[in-house]
Amino acid sequence: MELNKDSIPYFEHLEQVGIFHKTPEAAANHIMGIWDDLPGWWQSTEVQEARRQFCDRYIANPSDLQGRIEAALRAEAKLSKQNRFSIGCKKPAPE
Repeated sequence: MELNKDSIPYFEHLEQVGIFHKTPEAAANHIMGIWDDLPGWWQSTEVQEARRQFCDRYIANPSDLQGRIEAALRAEAKLSKQNRFSIGCKKPAPE
């Protein structure tokens, strides 16, 4: 897998804490090493911080997603309306 150069530090951090693995063998070895305390590993400060940093950078905030979509659609509709009139289309008759 080839990574964008800006994402490399995030994946390196995920790899350091055992979330990301470059090979199936590395993943299997990691799982064997933490098997007796999976919740302890997952809830550790280091793992949660790496996860949080990655999510903050690459995952959209679902609570704000609807507002962002609405704003994008409104902006697109406004731009489309302006472009339609600027190329000589007549404004629709009032209802």
